[in-house]
Amino acid sequence: MNLLKLIWGPPGTGKTKTVSALLWALACMKCRTLTCAPTNVAVVGVCNRFLLNLKDFNQHINENGLPFSLGDVVLFGNKQRMDITEDLQEVFLDFRVDELLECFSSLSGWNYRIASMVSFFDDCASRYDMLLEDDGNSDPVSFLDFTKKQFDVAAIALKRCIVNLWVHLPRRCFSDDSVINLSALLNMLQKFGGLLCNIDLTEDSLKRSLGCLSTENSVCAQPISSIEKELDGARSTCLKLLKDLQHSLSLPTGVDKNWVQSYCMRNATLLFCTTSSSYRLHHMKIAPLDVLIVDEAAQVRECELVIPLRLHWLKHVVLVGDDCQLSAMVKSKVCKEAGFGTSLFGRLVTLKFDKLLLNIQYRMNPCISLFPNAQFYERKILDGSNVLSPSYNKDYTGLPFGSYTLINVMDGREDKEGTGNSRRNMVEVAVVLHLIQTIFKCWKSTGKALSIGVVSPYSSQVDAIGTRLGKKYDTCDGFCVRVKSIDGFQGEEDDIIILSTVRSNGNGVVGFLADHQRTNVALTRAKHCLWIVGNAHTLYKSGTVWADLVSDARRRKCVFNATNDAALCKLVVQVKKELDELEDLLNADSSVFSNTRWKVIVSDEFRKSFTKLKSSQLRREIL
Repeated sequence: MNLLKLIWGPPGTGKTKTVSALLWALACMKCRTLTCAPTNVAVVGVCNRFLLNLKDFNQHINENGLPFSLGDVVLFGNKQRMDITEDLQEVFLDFRVDELLECFSSLSGWNYRIASMVSFFDDCASRYDMLLEDDGNSDPVSFLDFTKKQFDVAAIALKRCIVNLWVHLPRRCFSDDSVINLSALLNMLQKFGGLLCNIDLTEDSLKRSLGCLSTENSVCAQPISSIEKELDGARSTCLKLLKDLQHSLSLPTGVDKNWVQSYCMRNATLLFCTTSSSYRLHHMKIAPLDVLIVDEAAQVRECELVIPLRLHWLKHVVLVGDDCQLSAMVKSKVCKEAGFGTSLFGRLVTLKFDKLLLNIQYRMNPCISLFPNAQFYERKILDGSNVLSPSYNKDYTGLPFGSYTLINVMDGREDKEGTGNSRRNMVEVAVVLHLIQTIFKCWKSTGKALSIGVVSPYSSQVDAIGTRLGKKYDTCDGFCVRVKSIDGFQGEEDDIIILSTVRSNGNGVVGFLADHQRTNVALTRAKHCLWIVGNAHTLYKSGTVWADLVSDARRRKCVFNATNDAALCKLVVQVKKELDELEDLLNADSSVFSNTRWKVIVSDEFRKSFTKLKSSQLRREIL
C-alpha cells in the first residue's frame, strides 16, 4: 500500500533529527530512500545531521578493524553552492568518483596494488640482487633497510586503496568473507611492518623468513628464533589473504567517470539532493526507490515537488515541514495570487490531511517560546526538560537585557536606500553594534563559545549592519557573529538573536514585517536570548501581530526604553548628529530630553525655525 505522511515540525522540535533517525531505520531495513530539500543549505544540513547521528547510533565505528563505511550514502549537486565541508566530502558524489577512479585504474588501482604486494612477498630478494648489480661497487643499502622501504611503499598504497574502497563502495559490493579478509589483511600488514622494525631482527633472519635463505646456508646455523617464526607466519598469511581477495573481490578496471557515477547512484541506499537536482535520477538506470522524504516541505512549490514524485516505483512519501513558517518565495504578484507558491504540504493541511505533530521544543528558553507558541501554535508546543532546567540559561544571566526584551528605540528614522523598496534604520544599526559590543565584554570573562545572530527583514539593514560590523570579531575564537535576513535564517539557530525591525513611523506601517510566517521565523531562532530592537509605538500602532507582541511584552514587563540607558542615549544623539537628523530629537521623549530634570516642551514654531536652519553646526549648538 502506498502511503503519504505529513510530519509537522515547529521550530526547535527536532525536525531534522527526526528525519535522520527515520533515515537510519530505513537504511537498516535496506529501503532505498531519496531525501530532498528545497535549498542546498537545507539538504546539506539534513545530510550532515544524518552522518553525525550515524556515528552516534553505531558505536562500533571501527567494525572489523575497518573505518566506517559510507558507500550507501550519496550526496549530489553543485559543489560550490553546497559549500561542501571536509566532513561531507566523503559522501559527496564528485569526490567519491575521483577516489574510486583511482582504485579502478589499471596503473594504480586495486588489482595493481594487490599484485604489487604479492610481488613484494615473493620477489623481494631478487629485487635486492638486481639493485646490487645495478649499483656496482657503490656502498649498497642493507637488505633490511631495502625490505622496509619496499614494504612501506607497497603497504601504504594498498592500505589507502582498501580504506577508499571500503568507505566509498556500497556495502553490498562486499561479501562477508571479503570483509573478514580485508580486516585480517590490514591487521597482518600492520603486524608485518611492526616486526620489520624489531631491534632483534637480523638480515639472515629476515632472509630466512622471506624464504630466500635456508637454515643450512646460514652463516651461523642458529635455531629459528621466535621473530622469524612470526615473520614467516605473517608473510604466509598475507599471501593467502591477498590471493583470496584477488578472486573474491573482483573490481572493474579502466572505467570512465560516468560509469562510476552511475555505479554509485545505482547501488546506494540513501540519496540526498535538492528537489530540482533530482531530475538527474530520471535519466539513470537505477534500482527502484522505495521512499521519498522531503525536508522543509512547506517551502517546496507543488510544481517543483513533481520532479521527485514522478520517479518510478515510489512506495512511500514523507513530507516534513511547518506551514506556519516561510513558504516558497514567489516574486511575481500574479503568480502568487494564482497559488504558484503553494506547497503540497500546505495544500494537504488546508484539506485537513492528518499530520503528525512534534510537540516538544528543545531550543528556546521558555521566556522566548511563550509568545510564538501562543500566537502561532495555539499553545500546542511543550518546552523540553532541557530548556526548563535552571542550568540551561545560567551562562547568560549576566547579560544586561535578560532572555527576552523589546528594546524600544524611538528616535530612529527608516529610509529607503536607492530606488528599491528595501529600508534601513541607522539608529538601530548603531544600537545593534552597541549590543554586540556589550555582549563581547561580558563574554571575554567566560571563555565559552558563543554565537550571535543578527537578523532583519530588510536586506539594506542587513548590509548596513554587516558593513559597519566588518571583520571586527573574526579573529575572536569562540565568539561568532553572523548577520542575515529573516528569510535566510530559516532552519538555523544561535545562542543570542538580535532582531532589528527597522520600521519607525507615526502611521504604524510595517510592510511585509506583518507577515505571520516571517515573524514566526524571526522570533524562534534564539536559544538563550532574544533582543528585539524597534520602535514600540510604530509596532503597536500597526494593528498586526506586532501589536500583540508589544502588548505581551508590556504585560510581562519585558520592554526596555533606550532613553533609560545613558550610554544608548549618548549613542543615539551621536548618530543623529552624524546623519544631520537632529530635528527628530525635538520632542519630550527623545534621547536628548527624556532624562532632563525639567520637562521640555518644543513649540511648533520652534520646530519649524529649527528645521529651516541650514548650518549643521548651529543645530548642534542649539540642542
